[in-house]
Amino acid sequence: MIALVLYSAVSLATYACSASEFTDTIFRDAGASLFCTILASIWVKIWINAKKDGIIPSILSRKIIHTTSAPLFLFVWPLFSSSNFAQYFASIIPILNAVKLYLAGSNQGMV
Repeated sequence: MIALVLYSAVSLATYACSASEFTDTIFRDAGASLFCTILASIWVKIWINAKKDGIIPSILSRKIIHTTSAPLFLFVWPLFSSSNFAQYFASIIPILNAVKLYLAGSNQGMV
């Protein structure tokens, strides 16, 4: 089902623009996803290390991470293109963060 949706979005985008514009858009959105994922990981590491070093308590670290992750994501939103399939690239970031937080909370590590 997801493959069909992605295929439809990609095929619609190819009709709407030339091949080079399509490739540029794909690279722009993939790069924005990669940049935002790295930025989110660094942001979480900063607060986790502050907690480990005893600078802030654990509960404050979690609250800071949870309350600032969404605004950070919205801050980088303009990096994505306005194409129809940019939403799929952008959706990767919250999914990866949710998985990382779930694994960290279940003591299976990654964060």
